[in-house]
Amino acid sequence: MGRWFNTIQKIGLLIGLIWSVSYAATWTIETPDATGDVGLNPSIKLDAYGNPHISYYDATNGDLKYAYKSSGTWFIETVDATGNTGLYTSLELDNNGNPHISYYDATNGDLKYAYKSGGSWIIETVDATGNVGKWSSLELDSNGNPHIAYYDETNYDAKYAYKSGGSWVIEVIQSNGFVGEFISLDLDASDVPHVVYYDLVGQDLIYAKKTGTTWTKETVDAAGNVGRYCSIAVDASGIPHISYLDWTNYDLKYAVKSGGSWTIETVDQFGDVGIYSDIEVDQYGVVHISYRDNTNYDLKYAFKLGGSWFTETADATGYAGKYTSIDIDANGIPHICYYEEGNGDLKYAFRNTPPSQVYDDETHHMNSMRVYPSLGTGIFALEIPKNLLGMVYRIYNVNGQCIDTGTVKSTTTHLDLRLLRSGEYIIKIGNWNAKLIKF
Repeated sequence: MGRWFNTIQKIGLLIGLIWSVSYAATWTIETPDATGDVGLNPSIKLDAYGNPHISYYDATNGDLKYAYKSSGTWFIETVDATGNTGLYTSLELDNNGNPHISYYDATNGDLKYAYKSGGSWIIETVDATGNVGKWSSLELDSNGNPHIAYYDETNYDAKYAYKSGGSWVIEVIQSNGFVGEFISLDLDASDVPHVVYYDLVGQDLIYAKKTGTTWTKETVDAAGNVGRYCSIAVDASGIPHISYLDWTNYDLKYAVKSGGSWTIETVDQFGDVGIYSDIEVDQYGVVHISYRDNTNYDLKYAFKLGGSWFTETADATGYAGKYTSIDIDANGIPHICYYEEGNGDLKYAFRNTPPSQVYDDETHHMNSMRVYPSLGTGIFALEIPKNLLGMVYRIYNVNGQCIDTGTVKSTTTHLDLRLLRSGEYIIKIGNWNAKLIKF
């Protein structure tokens, strides 16, 4: 049946690298809109007071809608009700707190843009040449001018539009091949646009940056079918961070460019995960990612602290986590909007504490848990903190199937793993995860 790593040091290293800690975290879940089938393609931004604003699609009426929370109450507006419109929304707030939204008009196949001024919505058509506007991604520059990256489905191109002097300027980022799906845009501190998108032919993740009048493009990851559901965030130092789906392995991946080269990491590989990812980097340099666990239909959240990735389930109710969007408040607390497809509702979740506030406590517990050989080959002792006594442990394979379960009855629990095939396994206690590899 193969052999196990059989030293405490090696087992400890494997666990330390894969730990996904969420034991101390709790989330508050709200439903801003449940009227009809609503909440597809949502986008969230927080205002200066930490209040959430969300753009989304109303599939029942074919409308673009906008929701915001003020003094504890949700308010909902219909922005555009002309035809079937409002898909692939992207929201930003200007310095005065006014919302700006880019979106796709499915009736006409156009890229549209709406913004609120003086209490009224103003709507513009940005690009009407062919079938354009899917996967729209909006950013506002330091002067409040809109910039939009989007997909040209007629020509299979990645495109970019920005407003200058009251007029829209349209550019093609890349036109060779079938490129531009899942496109995502961010602007750095100098208002330079950075985009990522998927190359359908090469099945690769592509990154492009505009320098002067030229778009410079490079392949970030070409290992397998990678790059769908990508999202980009540029930090205060101008470093791009990217989340995306590894379609070959159904994993959530992360890439960051530092020192001129790309570093690629696997954030979560437990089951079918990584679809609908969105990424942000907060003022403290912490990387946050929202995404969906497609095995269990859960909303998941990952953050990176101290060089390690931590993952947790934010919402496991119903069919949660579709089309996620994330923003981070001034205290480092993540806020996520998403679509719950079971009831067709717009959902909103926020973590009750920032990751940094529980990190030290979680690290203490993480380091106090060990797995080591005991009572012969293939039987292991799981040594855990007292606060996990009475909880249920489960062992999963990489497909997310539970293959063994039991109750933690003492601080040393023996696991008989002799009958398992060679491969990777996850031991889960509550929301604590650790990985073992059998050779």
